[in-house]
Amino acid sequence: MGFESVSGDVNRTDDDIMREAAGARPAAFAELFERHHGRLYGYLRKLTGTTDGAHDLTQETFLIAFRSRGSYRPKGRFPAWLYRIATNLARARIRRTVRERTVPESAPPLTPADGAAPVHGPAEEAQAAETRRIVEDAMMRLSDDEREVVLLRHFQGLRFREVAAALDINENTAKSRMRYALDKLANMLKPQEKELQ
Repeated sequence: MGFESVSGDVNRTDDDIMREAAGARPAAFAELFERHHGRLYGYLRKLTGTTDGAHDLTQETFLIAFRSRGSYRPKGRFPAWLYRIATNLARARIRRTVRERTVPESAPPLTPADGAAPVHGPAEEAQAAETRRIVEDAMMRLSDDEREVVLLRHFQGLRFREVAAALDINENTAKSRMRYALDKLANMLKPQEKELQ
């Protein structure tokens, strides 16, 4: 599935575009796809640990969002609504994978939403790769609930109220899960401090 490129006013909000897509111009939805598909795909890749699965889930998420454009109620929280659809789809896929006892491919590197400084030289690249591996291993040992909050807040840059909306939990629960997740990560990474320096 693909959406045609639409060049629009950069000042239009996601809600403005959804209103337009729900009305006389459904093709306007392509602009939402362009705005959000890269980060959504990255989130799903980190959440599921698979590239093919993340690609399928990204397409499925946008298909559901497109089909739901007429019932969408603009509240200025389109990204949270979109991530909620994606998270629910990913949870269902993960449950199916566990039931089928398939082994997912290794998780892709975790990269914060704002990006990290580029690494130069083989020694630095090897150190960065080792650091990523250590952090990825620790992230995968978090509970699904904790990992989702960390990925949405830290790696996707959503505010806590958006994380809460995406996961259908209250904001205090999102903050609490983040605190527990960060504490767990700190404890898991403490023995690795030398490797992370």
